[in-house]
Amino acid sequence: MKRRQFLRQTSSAAGLAAVSLPSVPWSLRAEEAAAIRARFPALADAALNKATALGASFADFHIMQTDSESLSAREAMIRGVAAHTSLGCSVRVLIDGAWGFAAGPEVNEKAVLGLTETAVAIAREQAGWQSAPVEIETLPAHVDTWRLPIVEDPFTIPIEEKAERLLQINKIALDKGATFAVPSCVRSVRASGSPTPLEAGSSNRGYAPTRVSMSR
Repeated sequence: MKRRQFLRQTSSAAGLAAVSLPSVPWSLRAEEAAAIRARFPALADAALNKATALGASFADFHIMQTDSESLSAREAMIRGVAAHTSLGCSVRVLIDGAWGFAAGPEVNEKAVLGLTETAVAIAREQAGWQSAPVEIETLPAHVDTWRLPIVEDPFTIPIEEKAERLLQINKIALDKGATFAVPSCVRSVRASGSPTPLEAGSSNRGYAPTRVSMSR
């Protein structure tokens, strides 16, 4: 028996069995998300007040969560399953017409203040050699929520169903006479954030965390 025939006959069941994994907690648990949302205004104030005190004319603060999942198959076998979720925050400042940016995985006041200091230091270094200063147009604050319209969220589809779909695609190619390795894969990415672009020193500080979902 040829290797290809052996793989096709023995790995179909094994391929689906290989993805019988525990469910991945893609989103933060409700209480964790609520806690972060509750702390968001205080963390944003800490970053913006620090940036203002250090001389920033503009500053913004973001909290971002990113989820990703990938699944790959070759012929009648699932070759790889990967899932990852991360949470972090970032600070961006404008000083003397130059940008400074810093980001990290910890979402607490100490970390936010440290990121702000780092962003300010980077901006000051940038200003030393930048030929033309960055200028930001003054516009009124706009608070809104926008969600990308999605026909079907790929993160709600069971991983076993995705694996079966990949194996079906490969089988069609093999049945049509494919004589070389037949690979297929699917990858999904979702980013959720809470941005607060605000002018440093302004008394009009309204915080309305937004959530943006993206899949591909």
